[in-house]
Amino acid sequence: MKINKFKNRDLLFSAIAKTIHQKLSHAIDKSKSASFIVPGGTTPAPAFKLLSKSNLDWKKVSIAQSDERWLEATHKQSNERLTRENLLINNAKFSNYISMKNHAMNIEDGKQICENAYSAIPNPFTVCMLGMALDGLIWLH
Repeated sequence: MKINKFKNRDLLFSAIAKTIHQKLSHAIDKSKSASFIVPGGTTPAPAFKLLSKSNLDWKKVSIAQSDERWLEATHKQSNERLTRENLLINNAKFSNYISMKNHAMNIEDGKQICENAYSAIPNPFTVCMLGMALDGLIWLH
């Protein structure tokens, strides 16, 4: 495992955005599609905002949450809301976003709908990002 340390958060988020851009771009060149599984929470927001401005062929990128609460996308605790506000803007607004939350009334009924939607995401996932806590610890695969 490679551990990178940065002098400040700006350098961290810039490096994250650059790394994700490179991985997605390579997948698009190689496979004509890419997938990006994103975390919730506020930790990755600065990297998402930078990444959203990159010149990728975003129409070929599928984006989905790694986790979500069973809340409407407009709810203040919704991970989808954070993704829409911080990543699905600028150039990245043209990506294919797959929502985990769906029209089902409860999580039990929505599970199969979600699984069907997620099965359409290009596999293996190009980038899977986990944000872990307020200290800027972020894991990319």
